[in-house]
Amino acid sequence: MATVTRTETPSYAEQLKAHGETRVLLRNVPWEAYEVLRNEEANNHVHMTYLDGDLELITVSPPHERYPVWFGLFIIELARVFHFPIMSFRCTTWKKKGRGPRKGKGKEADDCFYIANRDKVRGKKMVDLKVDPPPDLAIEVEPSESALDIMKVYEALRVPEVWRFDAESFRVFVRQPDGAYKETRRSPALPFLQLDEVVHRLRRAAELDDDAQFCNEVHAWAREVLVPRRNA
Repeated sequence: MATVTRTETPSYAEQLKAHGETRVLLRNVPWEAYEVLRNEEANNHVHMTYLDGDLELITVSPPHERYPVWFGLFIIELARVFHFPIMSFRCTTWKKKGRGPRKGKGKEADDCFYIANRDKVRGKKMVDLKVDPPPDLAIEVEPSESALDIMKVYEALRVPEVWRFDAESFRVFVRQPDGAYKETRRSPALPFLQLDEVVHRLRRAAELDDDAQFCNEVHAWAREVLVPRRNA
């Protein structure tokens, strides 16, 4: 008698942990070399983090790419329910040159949003951090640990709030007056949210694997749960 062995498809969280990204770290890279690599079209699929001469190259897999999509849909549905303006800049490169051949910071978040400062960049073809504000919120999906201190990069870029998610835990970091980041239990951008609710919704997105249905559920949940909470 033949025996049939059924293997379950790994969850997105398991796939993210197993195949989420590949990291390569280069040392003593001049700023100009970083800019050349970053501007090369053939490298568009590679995320790069530059921190004072150290350059980390990150290639991401489909399981990694799905989570920023779900974060973005989740936040935009909340914007629809609560009627606040929002602009996603996805994985735009944000960078700031320092003084010296190996000084500077740059990176791409997995997604980023203008919310409070949306009107200050609305209609602009290019955003220049020398004169324009940074995104209000950046999202980092991190199935593996970076060799670099990415919060040092965000300090230089002056991003007010950073969300970090590794498929198991979700953390919110808020920039303080001294420039450093502090982990908090509430998101200043979306103060009516509880952090465990975000994780629950992401797990539901992975379970559904249907973006339209996910949007419908988030919208209904926000109206039924979050609107009364905010109005209480």
